[in-house]
Amino acid sequence: MPCIKTQRLKMITLSEDMMEAIVQGERVLYEKGTSYQLAPEWLLEVYKQFFPYKIDRFRKYPHENQWEGMMIDRKGFLVVGDRVQGWT
Repeated sequence: MPCIKTQRLKMITLSEDMMEAIVQGERVLYEKGTSYQLAPEWLLEVYKQFFPYKIDRFRKYPHENQWEGMMIDRKGFLVVGDRVQGWT
């Protein structure tokens, strides 16, 4: 997923490494020398349960990971949401 920026938000790829860190209980993610805090209300447990499947799937089919992103508040480096883009 290309990095997309607005005045307040930035969207980047949610990588397998980041997903693994979340599954292991990490509340801070690292990407290209930057750290991002997870918002207390993010991530919903019902969504988190799919991460092991997604990690395995993205390792087998890396091109599919281009559709998985997370939204970050640019001011506070806080992960506030996620986005899966549809197939076109």
